[in-house]
Amino acid sequence: MTSIEENKNIVLKYMVEYWAKGNADIVDEICAPDYHMYYPLGGSIDGRPAAKSFLTRFQSSFPDLSYTFLASLIAEGDYVVARWEGTGTHTGPACTDLPGD
Repeated sequence: MTSIEENKNIVLKYMVEYWAKGNADIVDEICAPDYHMYYPLGGSIDGRPAAKSFLTRFQSSFPDLSYTFLASLIAEGDYVVARWEGTGTHTGPACTDLPGD
């Protein structure tokens, strides 16, 4: 079993590499093969290939995307919570319910 600090480090690496740097390949390193993400504006994303594809589409639609952590990571047991804010200019289709799709 991983420690709380190890779990927090994994989540931090995911947030920085995947979201902030746009490194879609990080999912191969730290996400399970049956990885599942629910993104409110994009729906369910299931599996590593879908996560990579989603990020590629998302970043092409928000080319100046940036993220800010709003609070420290909170962890208990196997769960970690991150509170962050993303900003960027929507320039193309990324999610089904945004204008321009």
